[in-house]
Amino acid sequence: MELDKAQLQQIASHIKNKTREFNIREEMGWGNDILPKRFFQEKLEDSGKRLSEREFKKMLSDYYELRGWQKA
Repeated sequence: MELDKAQLQQIASHIKNKTREFNIREEMGWGNDILPKRFFQEKLEDSGKRLSEREFKKMLSDYYELRGWQKA
């Protein structure tokens, strides 16, 4: 198969959406999209910064919006 970049992106998007549909069917929604606590507690080595839970939830919310997903 020979696919260009746009075709590969379309296939990847379809896979992500199907995975999401499966997760929703299995009752895994917004509340299950979390990171381990250490991601919010440990600083990054290169910058010394830490990701806050508030920042993560904002990014997750933005991602859901971009994908056209509901917070189910």
